[in-house]
Amino acid sequence: MNIKRVILSIGTAILLFPQTSHAQTSSPKPKIGYLLPAGGQHGTTVKIMLGGARITNSPEILVQDKGIRAKVEHACTTPRTERPRANERAAMRQAVDLAKRGAAITGELRDRLNDRPLLWPLRNPKLKPTQDEMQRITYEYLTDRQRVQASRDLAQTVLISLAIPANTKPGRHELRLRTPFGISDPFYFFVGQCPETLETEPGTEQQPMAPPLRLPICINGQIFPGDIDRYRFQAKAGQTLSLTAAARELKPFIADAVPGWFEAMITLYDPKGKEAAFSDCTQFRPDPTLVYTVPHDGVYTVELRDSLYRGRRDFVYRLTLQERPQATARTFTHTLASPESVNTHSFDAKKGRAVIIRTEARIYGSPMDTFVQVADVNGRVLAQDDDASAPFNVGLQTAFTDSYLKFTPPADGTYRALITDTEQQGGSEYGYELIIAPPDPGFDLYVTPSVITIGAGYSAPITFHVRRRDGFEGEIKLRLDGTSHGFDLDQATIPAGQHAITVVLNTPSTRIGREDRIALKFSGGANGAGVALSVPAIPADDWEQAFIYHHLVPTDSFQVSLNRPRGRPVQFTLAQQAPLRLDPARPTVVRMQSRLRQPDRALQFRLLHAPKGVSLTKSTFSNGRLELLFSSEKKIAECGNLVVEMLVTRTVTRAMSRDGGRLEIQQSMGVLPAIAYTP
Repeated sequence: MNIKRVILSIGTAILLFPQTSHAQTSSPKPKIGYLLPAGGQHGTTVKIMLGGARITNSPEILVQDKGIRAKVEHACTTPRTERPRANERAAMRQAVDLAKRGAAITGELRDRLNDRPLLWPLRNPKLKPTQDEMQRITYEYLTDRQRVQASRDLAQTVLISLAIPANTKPGRHELRLRTPFGISDPFYFFVGQCPETLETEPGTEQQPMAPPLRLPICINGQIFPGDIDRYRFQAKAGQTLSLTAAARELKPFIADAVPGWFEAMITLYDPKGKEAAFSDCTQFRPDPTLVYTVPHDGVYTVELRDSLYRGRRDFVYRLTLQERPQATARTFTHTLASPESVNTHSFDAKKGRAVIIRTEARIYGSPMDTFVQVADVNGRVLAQDDDASAPFNVGLQTAFTDSYLKFTPPADGTYRALITDTEQQGGSEYGYELIIAPPDPGFDLYVTPSVITIGAGYSAPITFHVRRRDGFEGEIKLRLDGTSHGFDLDQATIPAGQHAITVVLNTPSTRIGREDRIALKFSGGANGAGVALSVPAIPADDWEQAFIYHHLVPTDSFQVSLNRPRGRPVQFTLAQQAPLRLDPARPTVVRMQSRLRQPDRALQFRLLHAPKGVSLTKSTFSNGRLELLFSSEKKIAECGNLVVEMLVTRTVTRAMSRDGGRLEIQQSMGVLPAIAYTP
């Protein structure tokens, strides 16, 4: 009998769905890939299609704003392919036609409708589908489109509703989804103030949406391969219009697409069909805004597409058409007046006393790419800098062009900071801030991921990242702040000069009352220039951009989802406390002990986190004693922690096995205590 291997997380670590005999690893958490529509008007109830992976098993919607009421309308019980088959579409079309005429849908026809969220009003005899619901079904399933690239991360769908009170704050609101797999990373929906609508296909050049829309309006849509969505609207001479697309703002990074996000473009056509204006970005923000003063009354057409004519289900947008709102651009203290300009800022300094000179421009939306030089009174350039360096990317920026320079004066006197634009540009919008000050040694601290799912009494790895500032290179002690709820950190120190450490978070041995979702806070303590520092750790998630780049995107909180453990936790203690030395000349042995002499099933061990070239070559567990054998291909340059996961295997027969065979399910039992290593 054929045996296939599937690794399911019951508490912490991994979920493997093998394509071949070599299984591949992915996160076990539910994952939200897109929302359509991606928001709604305050004072309304909006139905949203939520697409993603591992989201259909008893989902619950968690919204940070307690005033917004969230409800799961329906979830598919089994994953479905991206596109319905021909016989499925025929049944849908017949049911929609009957519903539009007010005729009854027969039981036989209902049985032919597959389990897709939007079809629930047609499949349930107690419900009468509304016009909007039939429009959504037609748009989603019955419109001819090019073939959509299949993606496992987008294949499952859940229909939810959000009741948004009239007093809800406009803007971005955090949403998560909880299933037995745990809590998803945060995704965001947007609350707007103007009326909203959902696109209906075709919306093409040959047949734009009709009749013309009335402004203001927010259009929620989705771009598929080759799509060009067009919308007509009425405008009057003298109106100054603002046409704004939110695309990258809805999903900041896409791992498997270049340039790493949906790159929306807006084109405006006049009543005669002639191109009137175009926008593909807002300065250096990828989402475009087009501002246009209408010369003549008439029906205008706005077109939205992807710059490379790509598309799939997570290419979702919100296109807002309105009269130009009040300007909200940041006002800068300094401006580079023209491309030829060289701004000069004088400052006094003492010999040997370092001065930090840095600019803030692109980080606040200025198009300026600053270049800083320090010159003496004779005009001799003593130091210069173009772009500040950083060990990792934080936030949504992809071009880091602000300057940072540490200057140590060779003598007492007056010096000049010379500011120019690297690309030899300038103008009224080329603003910047300039900071000239003594060094202020310190650091910024981040923790990833922002949510973990784990069983009570188990342990899980989390990673702290540090951005050091103004020469601070000291050791950083990590700790839990406020109420720890019985959690604690193992080997929680970032060594001097290093930028990251993976540590082990231990959970309490029992669930905390009736709570199964707990917010934790962390901080880092250190000494900088003789001053005690205490810096809160900012929760963040690691987003991948275009196959290679990574960005830490901050979130609102760090959360732990405590599951009821399946199987008794196996707890170990290290037999040695001194940091491990990984020697490439010979294997290194680590010994641990457990009160549990022999678990219910044989334990297996896997190395989750280690420097490149280090591997776990052998593990032996007998009579409460564990021995791990590590090998290293080369000498290790930094300190850190080895993190080893425990697994047990059981074999079951599952309906999901196509050939009726057995499945080997590896259940995570958490991780061992962190094993500190040193060069």
